[in-house]
Amino acid sequence: MQLMNYTRLDVAYVVGRLSRYTHCPEKDYWITLYRVLKYLKGTINHSLTYCGFSSILEGHSDAN
Repeated sequence: MQLMNYTRLDVAYVVGRLSRYTHCPEKDYWITLYRVLKYLKGTINHSLTYCGFSSILEGHSDAN
């Protein structure tokens, strides 16, 4: 789940919902799981690329 949340945010919600039904999966569960896997297969080369940013990490805090 952690890997999914940081790498594929587009399927994070669906995987979270599907994980609720792993103890007793029904036909609808398997159909949805198949659709998610089909989507992942079709978007395997899609990615987010961050470039052009400085290598300096800045942070701000408003603590008293």
